[in-house]
Amino acid sequence: VAIDNALLYREAQRSRRDAANGRDRLATLILTSPVGIMLLLGPDLVVDMVNDPWKRINPRARITRPIREVALTPENARMVERVYATGQPHVASAVALPRGGAADDDLIYVDYSALPLRDHAGKVEGVVVFASDVTTQVQAQKPVEAARAEAEAASRSKDELLAMLGHHLLN
Repeated sequence: VAIDNALLYREAQRSRRDAANGRDRLATLILTSPVGIMLLLGPDLVVDMVNDPWKRINPRARITRPIREVALTPENARMVERVYATGQPHVASAVALPRGGAADDDLIYVDYSALPLRDHAGKVEGVVVFASDVTTQVQAQKPVEAARAEAEAASRSKDELLAMLGHHLLN
């Protein structure tokens, strides 16, 4: 019995050490990633880890704070809560957000994915959110879209003029 207890004790120690090592590896991966990552745990979706690229996107993100306090908009908080409740991921591109919660005229655009984090039994225990700042790309696309809209409007005007001239020539 004493040998069994000693084996069980050693096995428990090894399991705790392995779990700590796994968490350290996860923390290193998150904290050194060039992509913004925020890890939220529990039903209140409390920030457990957040890296520097995420803090540049959302300076309000703080460890131990729930998503409702750190989300840039109430819609963002509800989206993350929905991922937790349903277990379904949410992916979006070029989402306009107030930079650091600032006024609407200072927007940042992000591509993001919010994915459920499951425990060993498959139960959702949190949400991990990945985000990339795509503001530069979105802003570079705006003049192209404006030029396209202008060209389409000119084409419509030309078509209308030709239709009108054709109608007058026939009459």
